[in-house]
Amino acid sequence: MRKLNRYVLCLIWLCVFLLPINQVQASGANETGGTGAAFSVEAIYPENQQKGESGYYDLKVTPGSQQVIKAKVKNYSDYPIEVFIEVTRGTTSDGGVISYKEFDKKKDSTMLTDIKDLVQVKEPTVKLEAKETKEIIAEINVPEVPYEGQVLGGLHFSEKYQKNEKDKDKAVINTFSYSLPIVVTESNTKAENKLELIKVEAGQRNFHNFIEAVLQNQAPSIIHKMTIDSKVISKKTNKVMYTRKEDAFQMAPNSTVKFGFDMKDTEMIAGKYEALIKVTADEKNYELKKEFTISEKEANKFNDESVYLQNDDKNLVLWLALGMGSILIAVVLVAIILRKRKKKRRKKKKKNVNQLNTNKKNKSKGKTI
Repeated sequence: MRKLNRYVLCLIWLCVFLLPINQVQASGANETGGTGAAFSVEAIYPENQQKGESGYYDLKVTPGSQQVIKAKVKNYSDYPIEVFIEVTRGTTSDGGVISYKEFDKKKDSTMLTDIKDLVQVKEPTVKLEAKETKEIIAEINVPEVPYEGQVLGGLHFSEKYQKNEKDKDKAVINTFSYSLPIVVTESNTKAENKLELIKVEAGQRNFHNFIEAVLQNQAPSIIHKMTIDSKVISKKTNKVMYTRKEDAFQMAPNSTVKFGFDMKDTEMIAGKYEALIKVTADEKNYELKKEFTISEKEANKFNDESVYLQNDDKNLVLWLALGMGSILIAVVLVAIILRKRKKKRRKKKKKNVNQLNTNKKNKSKGKTI
C-alpha cells in the first residue's frame, strides 16, 4: 500500500510539472527610470494669437511675414538638465489621435506647405541649472505665395537622459517630453476636408493579424471629429468577415492613418475581399470602398508570424503530450494495482490451501490414536 501511495504522489507531481503556466510575472522591463517630469513648458502667446491662452499657438499670418514665438522652459529639479527642442509635423496616429511625435512618418504626398519649412528653433538644445527658467525662441517665415487652410505642427521638448548607477540594470528608461502645437493660417475660411481610401492590405500589429485600410485626409484641414462604420466582406461568399465602429477619431491636415480591422487572432485566409467604410468627418459624409486581395503567400507568412497562432499550435502539442503521458501513467498504475491484487489473492489462496492441508493432517492423526 505504501508503494501505491508513492506512485500516486509521483503522478500528482508529474501533472503539476507538465501543466502549462499562464501567469505572467512582472520583470525589470516595467520599471521606470530617468528624471521623470523634471521640467515644464509654458507658451508665451504673441499678439496674433487667435484663441487666447488655449495651450497651443493659433496664429493668423500674412504671406511673406516674419515673426518669433516664445516659450518658457522651467527646470523643477535640484540638478542641471538639458532639453532638446524640435519642430515636428502634426500627424495622425493609428489610434485616431493627432500626434506631434511621430518622427519616422514621412511628409504626406498631398502636403504643399510644411511646418518644418516655416518654423526654425533658434537654439535646439537648452541647458538649465537647478530651478532655472529660460525663454526659448522659434522663428516663423511665412512663404510669399499664399496658401489655403491650416498648417499644423508643434514644438517638441524632450529631456536628455541623465545616466546614473540606479538605472544601469533597468530594461526600460522613461524620459519626459512635452509638445506645444502650432496652427498657422492665413484666412478665417476653413478648407473643406477631403477623405480618400487609398489602399487596403493585409498586415500585422505586434504579431497579431490585421487588415489595414489606409485613409488619407488630402486637405489642409484638421478633422476634429470622425465617426466611422466599416466592414470587410468576402467576395466569394458575400459574408461580412470583420467590422469596426469608431465615434471619436481625429485627423491632422494632409495626413494618413492606418484604420485597422483586428482579425481577433483568427487565421488569415487568402482570397478576394472588399472594404466598405462610411465616414462622417465634421458633418461631411463619405462612403468609401475598395477591393483587395490576400495572396496565399501573404496569408501563410502572416499566419506563421502570428504569436497567437504559433502559441495555439504549441499548446495543442503540449496538451496532446500531456494527455498521452497521463493515459500511460494511468495504465501503468492500473497494471500495478491489478498485479498487487492478483498477488494478494494468490497469497490468500495459498494460505487457505495450507490451512486445509494442516486440518486434514490433524484429523488423520486423531483417527490413528
